[in-house]
Amino acid sequence: MDLKTVVKRSGESVDYDRAKIFNAIAGANRDATTPADKLKPDDIERVTAAVETAIGGREKIGVEEIQDEVEKSLMAQGFFDVAKQFILYREKHAQRRNAQKKLMDTYRDIFFAKSVDVDLKRDNANINTDASMGIMLKLGAEGAKYFVDNYVLPEEFAAADKENWIHIHDKDFSLITLNCCQIDLLKLFHGGFSTGHGFLREPNSIRSYAALACIAIQSNQNDQFGGQSINAFDYAMAEGVRKSFKKILSAEILRASEFCDVTPAAEVDFDICTYSEKENPAAVENLTAVVGSRKLAEKIYRQACRDVEEETHQAMEALIHNFNTLHCLPYSERIWVFDTKQNELELTAVGELAEKFEANRYQAISLNKTTGESELKFITAIERKDNRRNLMTLVDNAGRRVTTTDNHKIMYLSNNGKILEDIPADLTSVLAPRKFNGVEVSDKLFINEFKSLKRQNYELPHIAITPEFAKIAGYYVAEGNVSGGSQLVFSVCSSEKEDELISLMKIVYGENVTFNRYARKNGSPHSIHFNVGKVMADAFKNYFGENSHCKKIPLEILFAQDRNVKVNFLNGYLKCDGSIKSRYAGATSVSRLLIKQLHLMLLSLNELSTLNERDTHSAEYGDTHIYEINFCGNAGNRIGLEFNFENVRVEMRRYSYEFLKD
Repeated sequence: MDLKTVVKRSGESVDYDRAKIFNAIAGANRDATTPADKLKPDDIERVTAAVETAIGGREKIGVEEIQDEVEKSLMAQGFFDVAKQFILYREKHAQRRNAQKKLMDTYRDIFFAKSVDVDLKRDNANINTDASMGIMLKLGAEGAKYFVDNYVLPEEFAAADKENWIHIHDKDFSLITLNCCQIDLLKLFHGGFSTGHGFLREPNSIRSYAALACIAIQSNQNDQFGGQSINAFDYAMAEGVRKSFKKILSAEILRASEFCDVTPAAEVDFDICTYSEKENPAAVENLTAVVGSRKLAEKIYRQACRDVEEETHQAMEALIHNFNTLHCLPYSERIWVFDTKQNELELTAVGELAEKFEANRYQAISLNKTTGESELKFITAIERKDNRRNLMTLVDNAGRRVTTTDNHKIMYLSNNGKILEDIPADLTSVLAPRKFNGVEVSDKLFINEFKSLKRQNYELPHIAITPEFAKIAGYYVAEGNVSGGSQLVFSVCSSEKEDELISLMKIVYGENVTFNRYARKNGSPHSIHFNVGKVMADAFKNYFGENSHCKKIPLEILFAQDRNVKVNFLNGYLKCDGSIKSRYAGATSVSRLLIKQLHLMLLSLNELSTLNERDTHSAEYGDTHIYEINFCGNAGNRIGLEFNFENVRVEMRRYSYEFLKD
């Protein structure tokens, strides 16, 4: 026999091995449905010999061709049931090869595609699959699904899942752990619990209850997949409040006894002396028996209640903060911390603080949202964990930098003066404390603007889309731009238009808006600059465009319910960039999008307009492709535009709508 080499499906060449043909036929024979159809060893040998005879005249052959000859030989000798099993065997392995190829294609998407482009990377809102740990988790998940489908699930269930007759929730974790969990804190905290890396004793205050609730969630999330929740959270925290009240009340009795030189005459009954928002005569009566004075007992009880309220408030505030900022700051990020033992304010790295952390020792500087004042609050827990989110570095206008995760909320000052919180990508300024207890923390501005290393768009501030604002927008789209990052500049070249803009800006932004007029050398008006701040200036750039080629109308104005908003926008725009000729009125622009939007706006006002596009040349701008929109004077009068449209009509000529078709 001349056959020496077999080419595998991968293209690899291997030596011919007769035993592999024999074993493949024997495997199909074992799966035959009835004993009568099974082949004897001599029959298998005879089929193998027939296959060798058919392929023996070639020096090289592919695996698929050999398997085709096996099927033909089985059927030629009447072994149809074994031939059927062999065909099914080939089909099953072909499906596995296809599944493996699909898995590799999936891995390629996970590694190289962005989540915004691939649905696969957005199927779990809790995982950032563009971050390194998110990518690794997704790779493992898809590999686990492949293994379950091809080697664990019965074929009928795998097929039903693939064809969407059933859905197997979290299939990737089904062989590893239970999915989702409710945590019973009361049961967990009694006697303490183990996180797997150490044992935590039973908590004895509301601060500890809140901190350990976060640790329980974090620890359990490392061991299980899916959502984690705490059932009966208020009942569990109530036990912590009771313990804190007991300690605080005991401390108040001791302090009052020392100050008033009173010796407690009895033991406090803590079943009676419990916290209450209202009057508690029974508790006061019991305390009176202890300290010998009803007036003193009332003061002790109310002070203890106030103290436990404050402690509970801070504990819950810390709990919310912990849940919202898991994996918050990188190891090397430096923060201001007040060491109560050393009585000094220091700048220390988060990682160093984690290594030397002691409960009830370190305080962090925080801003009170109500008063705007800097405050010190105890750091209740700090834990080092692997980061699974994107890191963002914020750079303020003084050059200072801070790195946080993209979900870490940071305080900022809103337009109406309120202190709010938002994630880094949506911020335009950040609050920073300057002094605390006379210590200079920062000599820079209280509000520091910053930029992200990855540019982010600013959102339009919450301003009512009034007719006045729409008219300012019309002026801006026609002849406006941003200068110096914080000024709106209108090159209207008219004192009358500048006066109208000043009036409109005062209506929208208040009487205190500041501006500067600039004139040409001959004294004629040239432009007017309004100081609106970086937030509003960036909003105008993003929503209305920055230069003539990208000017546009935002949807809030283009599809405004109030007709006057659209009319005023057109008035502002056409006053600067419109024209009235003897036979028609209209406007031209190098922005294709803007002309299309003006056409839509006129249609929404039940008026027709005609469109054209052409090339033009000027000494100042050179060759330019421009777009035109024209409408008749009657339309302008019906709309209510501020022009004299008398005897103006549309010139009948050929117009092009081709650029609307896309």
